Amino acid sequence: MIQRSEVIKFPYTSPPMPGALKEISDGVYWAQMRLPMLIDHVNVYVLEGISDLTIIDTGLNVQACKSAWLEIIKNNFSTKPVKKIVITHHHPDHIGLLGWFCENFDVQVFASRTSWLLARMLYFDEQNQPSSRSKDFWIKAGMDKKIFEKKCAARPFNFSDGVSEFPVGFTALNQGDEIYFSEKKWRIEIGSGHAPDHVTLWGIDNPLIFSGDQVIPGISSNLGVYPT
Repeated sequence: MIQRSEVIKFPYTSPPMPGALKEISDGVYWAQMRLPMLIDHVNVYVLEGISDLTIIDTGLNVQACKSAWLEIIKNNFSTKPVKKIVITHHHPDHIGLLGWFCENFDVQVFASRTSWLLARMLYFDEQNQPSSRSKDFWIKAGMDKKIFEKKCAARPFNFSDGVSEFPVGFTALNQGDEIYFSEKKWRIEIGSGHAPDHVTLWGIDNPLIFSGDQVIPGISSNLGVYPT
């Protein structure tokens, strides 16, 4: 059996602490946002330009993530404004604080059209109990009877539970686009599987790839199928 360490070389033995950064390349910083769930963190990134910042993914709409971002910006970039937010895909742990950033910072938002529209649709689709079609979907998918009964008796998780008030307006990222973020040039490659029209960024003038959740070390990317 091939061990993971033989095929993937990890440059860091430990992640950055909450509210802290690690510089992974010149002007490129890695942070982790803590999450109150089984997978307890999400990786986010800051690109530092000459006069401003670009953020890739935001974390969930919880106080821990907001506090971490405020600490990061205050301690590291107090003289440079956040001007651009890049969203890799629509899942709440990646897009959850987008509205918060738009409300508190003068930012331009970049995302694939599908991610944007799906997130905006789901934000307004709030349900206090599972719909009959959701229940039918679970049965057809072979859900265990005990799990089914438990889910039927509970309020379902709504997208808006983890996402701040969703803003209006964005700039679409399309397959093959070449675009500058913080003076670095990137090619946009669109993936599927983990999320529809998942954005990945491939460095043109630098040897970096931002893969979002298309590539995850240690586990395979979740392939979720939902009633919607």
